[in-house]
Amino acid sequence: MNYRIGIIGAGNMGSTFYRGLSKNFPKEALFICDRNEQKFIGLKAIHFTTVPKELAVKTGIVILAVKPQAFDELMKEMGDSLKDKLVVSIMAGISIKKIREKTGSDRIVRSMPSLPTQVGSGIIGWIATDPVTDEEKEMIQTIFSTMGYATELADEKMVDAITVIGACGPAYFYYLAELLTEKARKFGFSEKEARKISEVAFSGSAKLLENNDKTAKEWKEACTSKGGVTEAMLNYFDNHDFAIIFNDALDTGLKRCSELNDQ
Repeated sequence: MNYRIGIIGAGNMGSTFYRGLSKNFPKEALFICDRNEQKFIGLKAIHFTTVPKELAVKTGIVILAVKPQAFDELMKEMGDSLKDKLVVSIMAGISIKKIREKTGSDRIVRSMPSLPTQVGSGIIGWIATDPVTDEEKEMIQTIFSTMGYATELADEKMVDAITVIGACGPAYFYYLAELLTEKARKFGFSEKEARKISEVAFSGSAKLLENNDKTAKEWKEACTSKGGVTEAMLNYFDNHDFAIIFNDALDTGLKRCSELNDQ
């Protein structure tokens, strides 16, 4: 197997993958392609090109890290240069069926990474087609594990599920942190203090959850005293259907994933 890895697209996710792989693989084995040559400087890349076909010729594993709307145009340029490659997609909303049709490859891995892969703490769910060998799957798991928690999925439908739970998950955290920051400012804290308080409120809680066997529910109960302030606020959430609204939002996201896959 050709273990040379190529990344097409040096945007946020493509650059993140290159940096993550650089920590665990020799740069001599890594190739990257982008229209903007300036991006290669920041990545300190050894092998780079602005021509996608050139990358395909030199690599065995090709990671597609372009925006979904740029996929069709990219494949017009690449022709059949990916038909014998192990093609790894990190594009949202592009099904395995479409990737196979456009690339001509039967060895395809479709994945969905989350933004915290940038700091090695992301979530990456992935699924491979049947022609992908066990050896290749091990390689893919190794690649993804350099950027966080990676899990092989049993069905392509689970890519959508991990999208709304894992890939979109950080946005829920940022949304609540944003609301908490705004409220802290209204309470009279400075902008710097408000941001720090909201950040630590969530990051500290996450560390407790991650480094202990207690479940989220158990930690929630540990924070809650009968008749206390936390109980009053949690009851308000329940009485105003916060859980229902949140679950409906997840279902809306799942529906949107399905719409994108059908485009």
